[in-house]
Order: sequence, then structure tokens, then C-alpha cells
Amino acid sequence: MQGPILITVGQKVLLSVLGFDQFGAAFTGPIPTPFWTVSDPSQDSSSPQPDGTSVIASLSPGTTSVTASLTTANGIALADTEAITNLAEPPVLSSIKIDHTSPV
Repeated sequence: MQGPILITVGQKVLLSVLGFDQFGAAFTGPIPTPFWTVSDPSQDSSSPQPDGTSVIASLSPGTTSVTASLTTANGIALADTEAITNLAEPPVLSSIKIDHTSPV
């Protein structure tokens, strides 16, 4: 499961689409090329790539969203939207926590 996108102003991130079948399993067939949009082009730009991915560039601090939409070979319209938070400066290490979840 993917989640919100957190990037620093000036940073770029490559986005792609994952497909799932009606049973929730990973779709192994071809996925149509998605159409990419950002809700606020003054905060983030989207540069669709020939392989169906998109490069998102953070332009200014704030929150916005990106949407990928496509129509399947069966004529079904699908879309997913993810929140984007643009940070004014890179995050810095400010705390630590002991992790005990890795088996030995």
C-alpha cells in the first residue's frame, strides 16, 4: 500500500502505476498509459514519461495532490489520487527509536 508523498522543494520523484485484479492480486497484464494531473501546478509540476511514469517536481512549500487516471481495455475508468506534501527544507534527524521487529 502506497501513501502520501513527502518531498522537499526542488526535489523530484518518479511515480508509476501499480495494477490489481478484481481479487486484489497484482495485475500481470499490460496497464494502459495513465494521464497524470496535479491539483495545484504552482506547487508541483508533472512531466509524463514515454513509459507511462511521471516525474513530479516540487516547486513550492505546501500540500497538493497528484492523480493518475486511465481507461482499461474493457472500458473501465480507473483513478488514484495521492497527497503530496512539499517541505521547505529537508527533514533532519530529531529522534530515534529502538526497533525490535527484525528476527535473528
